[in-house]
Amino acid sequence: MKNKRDVKFDIIFLSYDEPLADEHWKRLKKRYPFAGRVHGVKGILNAHKKCAEIAETDYFFVVDGDAYILDTFSFENIPFKLSEDFFYMWSSRNAVNDLTYSNGGVKLLPKAFLDDIEDYGLDMFITLPHKNINEVASLSRFNANPFYSWRAGFRECAQLACNACKHSKEIKRQLRIYLLNIWCNKGFDREFGMWCIKGARAGRRYGIENRRNENSITMINDFDWLRDRFYYELEKGYLKDIASELKEDQKP
Repeated sequence: MKNKRDVKFDIIFLSYDEPLADEHWKRLKKRYPFAGRVHGVKGILNAHKKCAEIAETDYFFVVDGDAYILDTFSFENIPFKLSEDFFYMWSSRNAVNDLTYSNGGVKLLPKAFLDDIEDYGLDMFITLPHKNINEVASLSRFNANPFYSWRAGFRECAQLACNACKHSKEIKRQLRIYLLNIWCNKGFDREFGMWCIKGARAGRRYGIENRRNENSITMINDFDWLRDRFYYELEKGYLKDIASELKEDQKP
């Protein structure tokens, strides 16, 4: 158990509807009893602004609701000089396909960073100035049931496939192709892995079809729309080979 004096910056646990959020929150709270929580705020930007509002330090950590913080990660250790012009993202390991990159990772933001931001495009954590930290801080346990596994795959692969970072250099284009291939093909043997892969393939299809339609592609940030899209995929038969596994208590 850490004393607040041991950690320079506030830790805010940010959850919305993640099935394992309470479990992850209790684990974080046991280790860092002074951590705060923001729950149920609709809108990604609104939720992070609420985190900034309750933070009492110049910078603050954000831990997502599906993030299982690894014992090897320490919030006390910041081995680099901070700048108020950036936020920082640690890597996270994907519980389905073992990818390790910034998706779902711990973030460290300057408190005033979001003050004047009203629009961030498709992904706040790509378009706003940031630095990636290669250290793996967490395990992204989004695969708690069929819907949330599907949703994670759909959102990430729609974004990758629509080329949200269209001004990236060629090496980043190759990286996007690599990430898409892993999301869409690896993890069949993991819990609800097939649902994640089906979501990833559906998201890839949706991203390609709507890469020039900004209004359509930004719908991946609307969680109500994603729930409707999941049922649309069921009704269209795209999930017919695994739909029989969907139990009543697993429906969103």
